[in-house]
Amino acid sequence: MYGMLLMSFIYLVPMAAIVFFVVNLINFVRAKKQYKTNPTDFNLQKKSTTITLLIISSVILGVLLAVIIAFVSLMFMAVAYM
Repeated sequence: MYGMLLMSFIYLVPMAAIVFFVVNLINFVRAKKQYKTNPTDFNLQKKSTTITLLIISSVILGVLLAVIIAFVSLMFMAVAYM
């Protein structure tokens, strides 16, 4: 029971963070492209929202990658000192 919960946490949280980042990146690129093609029809609130969400998702993904890199380096050190 708890093993399945742990495994789903280990795999689902990074995948959710990656999907969240990719979706926000696509939304940001689309908003930027729409702003370039027709700046008079563009909502500036949408642009600021997409930038904010992209920054938040980038921070989440960066922290996740830093934790993974730290864990891998700790495992390498543990193996080296055996």
